[in-house]
Order: sequence, then structure tokens, then C-alpha cells
Amino acid sequence: MQESVRRRRREKQEAWDRRNLRTVSTHLTVQEADALDVICGINHISKYDLLRKFLLDYLEANGVPIRRWKKRRRWSAFDDRRDC
Repeated sequence: MQESVRRRRREKQEAWDRRNLRTVSTHLTVQEADALDVICGINHISKYDLLRKFLLDYLEANGVPIRRWKKRRRWSAFDDRRDC
């Protein structure tokens, strides 16, 4: 594939992302972030997937209809757990 075609596709994707996606983040202490990294590693989930799941659960619990994309993951131990 030519570089110009790749560049156009990337620019199109970036434009779509700017229109349709927003980033949500937070600050943690170093100790909290380290603990989160360890616990996420144990549960085989990234902290980004964890945060996204918590936020979507919160929206859903407050009446916002959420369309969730089912991704095939190599782990499933954390999926649908409510005890964290």
C-alpha cells in the first residue's frame, strides 16, 4: 500500500476519533498506581479496560443505554465480576 493512501486513512481515522471519542482520566498517588498495576496484572486486565468497564457500568446503572462491543480476550477471569 502506498504511503499516501496510509496517510489519508490515518487522517480520516483521526478525524473520526476527534468527532466521536473523548478521553477520561484521573490522578492516583504513586502507591495507588503501583497497587493498581499489580492487581490488574493478577486479574489479567489493563487499567484502561478496567476504567472503561467501571465507567460504562456506572452510566448503565444510571439509566444511560450502553452498547458494549464484545471483544475476544485471552482472559476472562475479571469479566462480569462485581466484587472489586
